[in-house]
Amino acid sequence: SIGTVLALRSISLKNELAGTVREVRLTPGQIVEAGTLLVALDVSVEEADLRAQEAQVALAKTILHRRQNLSQELATTQEEVDRARADLDVAQAQIARTRAVIAKKTIRAPFKARMGIADVHPGQYLDEGTLLTTLQGVGEAMNVDFAVPQQVAGGLRVGEAVEILSSASAPAVTAKIVAVD
Repeated sequence: SIGTVLALRSISLKNELAGTVREVRLTPGQIVEAGTLLVALDVSVEEADLRAQEAQVALAKTILHRRQNLSQELATTQEEVDRARADLDVAQAQIARTRAVIAKKTIRAPFKARMGIADVHPGQYLDEGTLLTTLQGVGEAMNVDFAVPQQVAGGLRVGEAVEILSSASAPAVTAKIVAVD
């Protein structure tokens, strides 16, 4: 029977957020490790926001510290201390949000894979959900999808061994049936 080799993991890689491409490392056919940078969108605005938010956190920490000292001397109310603590929490949450946006604009390989064809270039504006490339997982295991006549299919069972030939000169590989459809 003739079959098709399928990677255990395969995805169409798309950007989650819109933006302008700053860096591209998509080479069709290249095998990349998990975590490898593939596409970086411009994050200059987010980085500026992050610096401003870090300054806001520093100020909020100073104010909270002062309010706590004043509270110990009974020179301020607990409400003012609570408000200062809440302001610090909000400022820290804004930093976390901005860092998350920056991370989403830095697209990395989720697993070891071979890249497909890509048409992405620095300076290009990408709408949310633009197809960047496809990734086919690379590893020891793979699936082979094949069809057989009905009279043969009736005799196949999950767990049984089959021989797979990839070419006339390559040795046979023993595999096991994992599903019958």
